[in-house]
Amino acid sequence: MKNVLYLCLLLPCCVNAQSSGQQEPIRPAFSQSFDRGNWQFTARGGYLRGILFRNRINTQLNAGYFVANKLLLGVAGLYTREWLGKAGYQTFSAGPMVHWQITRTRVSPFVELTYQFERRTLNSPGIARREPGLQRSALFMPGLSIGLSPTLRAELSYGFQYNVRTLSDGFSSRRYIGYYAHPQLGLSYIVARKRG
Repeated sequence: MKNVLYLCLLLPCCVNAQSSGQQEPIRPAFSQSFDRGNWQFTARGGYLRGILFRNRINTQLNAGYFVANKLLLGVAGLYTREWLGKAGYQTFSAGPMVHWQITRTRVSPFVELTYQFERRTLNSPGIARREPGLQRSALFMPGLSIGLSPTLRAELSYGFQYNVRTLSDGFSSRRYIGYYAHPQLGLSYIVARKRG
């Protein structure tokens, strides 16, 4: 009878030890946000003093897929408007993006590089003129991502945008390289792959 009692006490301990040894190690939820197979959707925006006109705003939308842990490939679209009164210009651009999340922590720095094709429209009272052809730009953006939950993150970033433009007056054309810098605030939403 004593042996049966010992067996009844030891059996659950052995079964529990065996089943816990087969489980995957538990990782903090924030460290799984940048796992391979997850999707990330980001919206950012910012305002600063313009270069040609007084006011400048930009809005950026990104969508990407983590092809490896912390490495995301995707597409980015950027809308920029610079104006003073009724005069100004607006730019729509889109292109491929590479995003590298440096750490897998709740507060995580990142760097992002985007190559974009853009179209600019100049506006003044009664006139709207679109620049001919597609222009090109590269956007380098370091930033900081802060986890609000395992799927929602706030972002602070600062973008450095380099433009290669061709301007034409109808008789001649010339190329120039422009440079813009803009701070942005944003939110990222992460769709995690199902773990079976």
